[in-house]
Amino acid sequence: MEKAVSYFRVSTTEQEKEGFSLPAQRERIREFARRKGYKIVKEFWDTTTATGVKRRKGFEEMLRFLRDHPDVKTVIATKVDRLFRNFRDYVALDDLKVNVVFVDEPMPPGSIGKLLMDIRVAVARHFIENMREEVIKGMEKRAQLGLYVTHLPYGYRVVEGRAEVIPEKAALVRRAFELYATGKYSLREICDMLYPLGFTGGNGRKIQKSELHRMLQNPIYKGYVYFRGKLYPGQHEPIVSEELWDKVQEILKRRRQGEGVRKTLRFAYSGLVKCGYCGCSMVGERVLRGGKEYRYYKCSGYRTGKSCQRLTEDRLGELFLEVVRKIHIPRSAVGLIMEAIREYLRESLTELRGKKANIQAELSRLRSWMQKAYEDKLEGKITEEFWAEQQRKWQERVSALEMELRRIEQENLVESLCCDVGEVLWLAAEAPNIFARADHFEKRKVLDTLLSNSILYNGKLEVIWREPFSYFVKYAPNKKWCAWGDSNARPSDPESDALST
Repeated sequence: MEKAVSYFRVSTTEQEKEGFSLPAQRERIREFARRKGYKIVKEFWDTTTATGVKRRKGFEEMLRFLRDHPDVKTVIATKVDRLFRNFRDYVALDDLKVNVVFVDEPMPPGSIGKLLMDIRVAVARHFIENMREEVIKGMEKRAQLGLYVTHLPYGYRVVEGRAEVIPEKAALVRRAFELYATGKYSLREICDMLYPLGFTGGNGRKIQKSELHRMLQNPIYKGYVYFRGKLYPGQHEPIVSEELWDKVQEILKRRRQGEGVRKTLRFAYSGLVKCGYCGCSMVGERVLRGGKEYRYYKCSGYRTGKSCQRLTEDRLGELFLEVVRKIHIPRSAVGLIMEAIREYLRESLTELRGKKANIQAELSRLRSWMQKAYEDKLEGKITEEFWAEQQRKWQERVSALEMELRRIEQENLVESLCCDVGEVLWLAAEAPNIFARADHFEKRKVLDTLLSNSILYNGKLEVIWREPFSYFVKYAPNKKWCAWGDSNARPSDPESDALST
């Protein structure tokens, strides 16, 4: 019998109720091993505490055991997400060259099965990025309402989730604006002048001129909230008038070095390629001959003092086309990959619901404590100072929890993520055709999605692919793609058809 180890993990109390408990996983793995002829020589497991603190001692112990026992070549788990929590876990196990078998998610044999695991791990990272985008959306909504979205600057403090002016500090900020608006003083001189009056940062240190420079440009002081390139009218009290703020900006502009920015020609592949000989950037160059324009890319020669290589824009586009042709998956395989991804995202959403329930329970407790403390203050059971300090601490925790709750409250999470992943798969299937038909600037948009870096050396391009496209390139030459796709394709599935057209 082939030797194997088993691994099982539970991450929320909700999973305990839904059949994902440790005993349930262990029993399914043991039964699977008996049927398939595996001998389980050791079992490993991990749990998650009620507070969400993950303990991965079992996984680390399993890695050590496999290193010490090279004759054990198989790991059995119930599902992919029970074994791999993140990309690092996946790489650590992959480096040991062991076979991974899943009880509830049978994978195709060989490289195709490995591809599906690669895709699912990559999708987990995509899932995290999408969550980050949702946090940004929540912050943008807060900015639109005129509420602060980041750390408040000098002169303000948080009171019940809103920005409130600190009078003594606000007076110093206003004075700094007034002094600079005269045009007579430098940033350093103003810092020196106001330091004896209490214009200090953390630990009583003098505020530096770089800090003052940022303060003088912060629109929050004139009553606005700035977020991602946009200004929104704030609900907080301004410290300076718009007229004073604008006058300061004008003086800053006049003193700024290099005020006139030279207009340059746009080159489609600027900043995308480095010289493989010296590491300098390949920069665009326009040459006029007989009234006709020719575009080239040459090594800037910044480090060596001379240009190492030069080629036309059309030739560089042809080299990129050769690169893009390396990425391809059959249209017939897209539907199957999407089905596996949907299942993974549904399980991820289940885990998020458990976290959401924990956060809501803690919010309920905090708000109950805050109400009780307020009543105790009114009845004279606690002092005003004690109530104010506790209120501040509780409110900060409530704000943090509410931000976390907004991050995971996504009603159409699975659907939206599947749409995003569907676009990635469609691009992987159609990238060569799209690229061949596009002009140079449209090609650049495709390349920014596919590549993170590229190097030109000896007339050839070496590129670094973004995830998950690196996986598609890795498996594109595999002849099993077509057979796998044809044997499993289901033309009657409208979603599969939609993705294939």
